[in-house]
Amino acid sequence: EHVQQSGSLVEPSRLRFDFSHFKAVTDDELKKIEQRVNEKILSNLPVGWKEMPIEEAKAAGAMALFGEKYGDTVRMVEIDDYSRELCGGTHVSSTGEIGIFIITQETAIAAGMRRMEAVTGMGAYRLVSEYRENVDRVGHILKAMPSEIAERVESLSRKVKDQQKELEHIRQAQGDEKIKSNLKNLKQKGDVFYIAAEVKDRKEAQQYLDNVKNLEKKVVVGLRQGSSYYVTVSGAVADSGYSARKIISRFNEKLDGHGGGKDTFAQGGAKKEFSLDDLERILVDAI
Repeated sequence: EHVQQSGSLVEPSRLRFDFSHFKAVTDDELKKIEQRVNEKILSNLPVGWKEMPIEEAKAAGAMALFGEKYGDTVRMVEIDDYSRELCGGTHVSSTGEIGIFIITQETAIAAGMRRMEAVTGMGAYRLVSEYRENVDRVGHILKAMPSEIAERVESLSRKVKDQQKELEHIRQAQGDEKIKSNLKNLKQKGDVFYIAAEVKDRKEAQQYLDNVKNLEKKVVVGLRQGSSYYVTVSGAVADSGYSARKIISRFNEKLDGHGGGKDTFAQGGAKKEFSLDDLERILVDAI
């Protein structure tokens, strides 16, 4: 009962129907609407119209638009005994002339207002023909019958996801090898070992953490990614009370940046430009 028409547009190529509704029309509801409309079209119901007193039209069950102004005499359009509406537009003489009805989209246009768009007649035929051509093209590419396309695409999608996972594992393994190689070239200040390096993203920086956090010796790693910087330290450093969070504070101070983190991993961003050599100098000074 809350659904009311709030506007419409009828063109040769498409139609639009605006209505009040508190949520999106579900796919299942759209299918039922489309099926019901097409059932009435294919039933080829007679369409008639006549002028009558407005009270008589309302008594007959005619639907009126809220906000519209009607005179004492109105024009009622009647589709057999299925639909009655007050309307002054041009109409077919029977529903079969419409041909077919296909909903193309349903969207929100305002709070509590929805819009449904559809095509009929030759417009619907052209749309179906376009869909069929696309289905045939996809079927040819996949070497599949139309009924097999969805299953084939799902199978390919699963394969792509599996390959992406495998590729990610390979990349991670390669990244670990690169990091392990870099960690063989540690420099030393007192009892602390350190290294400064470039990384492509935060994920790679965290890979450094995975490789150093369980080391028994004191290891501090400073990492640069553009204007961002990271610090990761081994558990031995964190246990000594000199955490990654404290070192990142020194970076923030020297590079006019801001950031923070945890005892073993911290990150920040600089307002000043800095090189990898700059990062290493600050790191050595902070140890």
